[in-house]
Amino acid sequence: MQSLGYKTNLRSFKSKLYFLYIVFSLTFIISSLTLNNTSIYAQQEQTNKLFSTKISSTYTIKPNGNAQVEHRFTITNLTPTKYVDKYAIELSLTKLTNITAYEGNNYSKPHVVVGQNSTSIALDFKDPVVGLNQTKQFTIQYQTNDVASLIGQVLEVNIPKIKGQSYNRRDVVVQLSSKFSNLSYFNLKPSKIETKDGKKLFYFNNVKDQAINLIFGDQQVFDLSLRYDLVNKSQSEGVVQIALPPNTRYQQVYYQSIQPEPLKLTQDEEGNWLASYKLKPKETKTIDAGLTVKLTLKDNKLPIPQPSTKLYLAETNYWPVKNAKIQSIVKSHNSILDLYRFTVNNLSYSANLANHQRLGALKVLKEPNQAACEEFSDLFITLARASGTPARRLVGYGYTNDPKRKPTGLGGKDVLHAWVDWLDPKTNSFRAADPTWEKTTGGRDYFNSFDLNHIVFTINGLNDSKPLPAGTYVSDQTANSQNITVKLSRYWPEIKPSFDLKLLKGSLNLPGMYELELTNNTGAAWYLNNLQFGFLDQKAKVILLSQPTLTFLPFETKRVKILVISQDMTLKRTNLAVTLTFHNSSNYLVNLKSTITAMPTFGLETSTQIKLVMLILSAVFSLGIVTTIYLVKLKRN
Repeated sequence: MQSLGYKTNLRSFKSKLYFLYIVFSLTFIISSLTLNNTSIYAQQEQTNKLFSTKISSTYTIKPNGNAQVEHRFTITNLTPTKYVDKYAIELSLTKLTNITAYEGNNYSKPHVVVGQNSTSIALDFKDPVVGLNQTKQFTIQYQTNDVASLIGQVLEVNIPKIKGQSYNRRDVVVQLSSKFSNLSYFNLKPSKIETKDGKKLFYFNNVKDQAINLIFGDQQVFDLSLRYDLVNKSQSEGVVQIALPPNTRYQQVYYQSIQPEPLKLTQDEEGNWLASYKLKPKETKTIDAGLTVKLTLKDNKLPIPQPSTKLYLAETNYWPVKNAKIQSIVKSHNSILDLYRFTVNNLSYSANLANHQRLGALKVLKEPNQAACEEFSDLFITLARASGTPARRLVGYGYTNDPKRKPTGLGGKDVLHAWVDWLDPKTNSFRAADPTWEKTTGGRDYFNSFDLNHIVFTINGLNDSKPLPAGTYVSDQTANSQNITVKLSRYWPEIKPSFDLKLLKGSLNLPGMYELELTNNTGAAWYLNNLQFGFLDQKAKVILLSQPTLTFLPFETKRVKILVISQDMTLKRTNLAVTLTFHNSSNYLVNLKSTITAMPTFGLETSTQIKLVMLILSAVFSLGIVTTIYLVKLKRN
């Protein structure tokens, strides 16, 4: 919101301000005229010394997210020689209806001009504010669905900050249904909260030119259907990987199905989930995945892998960190927030994305009016890395009920979105920021706060483009089809661990040598701290011959080679039990239904047991190699 145009009885000063009033309130007539912002603000600062302006705003949020807004202004004349006879405000909102204004108790016809990203409302006062300490009170009212958004189980209230002139005092009251009592996030702490007549009232005293961001509800749940078309154009068999939406610190996924099942599912060092499929020559294969995603504002404390943060400072094709122009911009800005504001202020979102090609940081500086979400993200990542702040790109889906104010810009029919993860040195953890949506929403703060509408498909940090997200795996037949469906869901399923354990005989058929096959039967990932082995009927010991990774991805099967030994003099059969200890300290016990035979160690001590077993294994392995070589030579002869 921007206040404009005080009028004085000094002819020159009055003519200047009247000119400003005409420009802002009659933009559609004088569209070719350009003003210097610095000179405007300088004149406004001068008027602050002549007049005191206070504003009290009430935002009444209805259950459907629409808002009734009332601004009550009080102007006090601080000089006996000047007066005010006109006033105008500019709001960073465009969807205003039922605009009315009152001078005291009398209706005053407002002059309204709607721009691309703002609305100007101007008033002509019937009675100017004349005389020292004289006051003028007037009210502007309107309805809008631009300040609140009800998506699924989450209500977001975003009251934009004031641009330009600062008010001497600005108080805000947010009033909404008492059912929205779960205030899970606020960027400004309310001065007071009270319940009155079934309404919840949040008071913010003297916020001046600050924005107010409130989120009611601490999680959002979505149901997703993803289609991947894999095409092998070569004459030989090949293996192709696709990226499935993974868990992150603020996102958990649960897969109902992945059809057909992948050969294997692995996790890379950034936390991406990669499913591998084998394709025959000239084969096209379609993969369908159904999943539920839960987004939270609080860190879920999952042990997500993270490479050395120094790797997130490197230069790439789209992130030219060492470029002289980039370095010059960094040197002229003092903080990561300043670089973020530079990105938001210097790029303009291009709605024409039909044939958009990714520009990267340098090209978009030359063509700042051709920026999509990729360019906003690329520029901020480049500036952050150049300043010594590790940063990476997140690509996925931005759920919105207002694509004009919260646009997305990747893919064909499936419109994906890109934003940024940057490393906060205060917490040594990554924080999300979305310069694109801050630009297009007219000031909603996406640096200091975030939302529950960004679903991560892939993390790009070690590579500026790969792995590719869902929605980009298409064939000629599906390039213009909808391969991603995202719907709001009310429930996150109750997930309990379920594992199967099989015992496979070792390849050398030695007593006590086995291979365990452990399968995650659920579509959720499980993070283990430890695998513990126990026996039900006798003393025995398990020696791990291979150490598996302790993260089990959805439906994943892992194998681990073990050797079971016993101090008994003879071979004994025993029952094996495996306890899985998860990262949250809960346990899950898997009992082996079949029995195993433990290798006897004739009562030797533990250290000697292991040495003896290793010696036997080495001897057997060496004997196997010698035998194989001998048989090969014999066959050749």
